[in-house]
Amino acid sequence: MQSLHMKNSSRILAFMLFSVTLLTACIKTKYDAPPTDGTDPNLTPTMTIAEFKQLYTGTSVEIQDSILLAGVIIADDKSGNFYKTLVFQDATAGIAIRLDATGLANSYMIGRKIYVQTKGLFLGSYGNMIQLGGAATAGSPTEVDALPSSLITRHIIKGSLNNEIVPITVTIPELNDAYQNRLIKLENVQFSPADTGFTYADGTLQLTKNVTVQDCNGNTIILRNSGYATFANAILPSGKGTLTVVYSVFGTTKQLYIRDLYDVVFDQPRCGSGGGGGGSVTLFEEKFDGLVDNVIITLPGWVNSSEVGTVKWKSGTAGANGTNPWAECSAFGTNQSSVKSWLITPEIDLTQTTQEKLEFRGTGGFHNGALLRLFISNNYDGGATPWTATWTELSFNALPTQNPGFAPFASSGIIDISAFDGTVRLGWLYEGGTATNQTTTWEIDNIIVTGEQ
Repeated sequence: MQSLHMKNSSRILAFMLFSVTLLTACIKTKYDAPPTDGTDPNLTPTMTIAEFKQLYTGTSVEIQDSILLAGVIIADDKSGNFYKTLVFQDATAGIAIRLDATGLANSYMIGRKIYVQTKGLFLGSYGNMIQLGGAATAGSPTEVDALPSSLITRHIIKGSLNNEIVPITVTIPELNDAYQNRLIKLENVQFSPADTGFTYADGTLQLTKNVTVQDCNGNTIILRNSGYATFANAILPSGKGTLTVVYSVFGTTKQLYIRDLYDVVFDQPRCGSGGGGGGSVTLFEEKFDGLVDNVIITLPGWVNSSEVGTVKWKSGTAGANGTNPWAECSAFGTNQSSVKSWLITPEIDLTQTTQEKLEFRGTGGFHNGALLRLFISNNYDGGATPWTATWTELSFNALPTQNPGFAPFASSGIIDISAFDGTVRLGWLYEGGTATNQTTTWEIDNIIVTGEQ
């Protein structure tokens, strides 16, 4: 989802008339996306990842043989917690490959199978973490530099999409180097009392933060979170539950990385002496998964209504085959002078929790002034004229915008909705129109509401 997108061919043609050179240099269009059918070339790997990693003996080495690896991507750069890196695994092991490019999740998303032609790549390690790169790092006997963006497609071949990834269930004491860069699941764990209630990282100053994960037997491990991650300012939940992570090491320190907040499901009471009450629970979540591109949204319980004009919210996708879809609205190409369009959630029950918080992600493409506003109501009945209900506007962090093209998705920040009680609905309102040439395409995704029991 974090990538540059074009919304339709008419906008592409209009921009090409402005500057063909600039378009080629700066815009990654929807036509650059993976094949719509996710066709797999069905190549035969010549070595497993576990066998390949044994070629590293303590110093970086150039691969001179035509060794082909195959695996499924388990971590991409969508949330920002993994930077210029893809992590992929097969049935035997996992490995990271450093790539000098951003927006990798647009083409190389979680669940995509890839084939890596390793001849000419370098195998090395950073802090005892084995990885692939494009060259040996000057002055370091072990590290490797990122592969230049111009060489990525030479070495990485796209395969099928939406491959199932089943994390390996382990305990903290069982973790060792065999689990490096593999997707694992820890059960019955929680954040330490010292960390609970604080943020994953510092998204304001963009500072990385280590927080402590503990199990009910007192075993602990570090969860490392980037200050550039979209969830950096999200609050660590106080409950206990399941943590899905990519296992890593730095020197002798064992550490974990989540891909996004969906990897943290702490919906049970805490264990041990940590206390903390019933913990954080998810009251509502919508990731728009499974939507087909460019179709009016008709999800169960949702209301998609036009207050002015006839424009409705539609689905958009980051790639082929419905991968990483979102909701979007735009006045572009509609020839409608004024557009006001609502997208409203089903009812969300706040009666059994406290400290309710909301977060979503979004971006504004080809931004020229159209507005995206957020409201909450506890008296809207789900009828055809939502604008007649009582709505309270909610403020959120300014979402990134770009023109031309699209900026990467970013977090709205944590929005406190604890002042509201009972059953509520959330509504996103698009305001624009061709009369004022305000035709920004606004996109939203990953809506989540949590509360404390």
